[in-house]
Amino acid sequence: MQPQTRLRRWGDCDRISQELKSIVKSTQYIADFFLSTFDFELLTLDLLYMVKIRLTQTGTKNRKQYRIIAIEEGKRRDGSAIEILGFYNPLVVPPQIKIDHERVKYWVSVGAQITPSVQRLLSPS
Repeated sequence: MQPQTRLRRWGDCDRISQELKSIVKSTQYIADFFLSTFDFELLTLDLLYMVKIRLTQTGTKNRKQYRIIAIEEGKRRDGSAIEILGFYNPLVVPPQIKIDHERVKYWVSVGAQITPSVQRLLSPS
C-alpha cells in the first residue's frame, strides 16, 4: 500500500509541474506581446508623473540663490532634478538671470508646466 500512494503523489507532482510549465509559457507569450506592442519609455514619462519647471533654493541663510529646474511634481523643493535649466541670483543689482530657453521650450513641448514664479522670470520686463 505504501509504495502505491507514494507513486500516486509523484504522478500528481508531474501533472502539477506540467500545468505550471504551460502557465509559464502562456505568461511568457503575454509578456512578449506587451513588450513588442507598447513603448514603455513613453508610458513612464506620460503616466507616472507630471514635470514642472520651478525654482529650487541654493545658497545659505539670508543669501538665497535659485536654480531653475525641471522636476517631477511630487518631489520636495530641494529634491533631485531631472535637468537644471538655469539660475537666478536676486542679490546682485541688477538681478542675474541665466536661462536655457531652448531646453525650456523642449520641456514645455513635452507637457511640462511652468510655475508662476518662473513664468515671471521668463517674461521680458
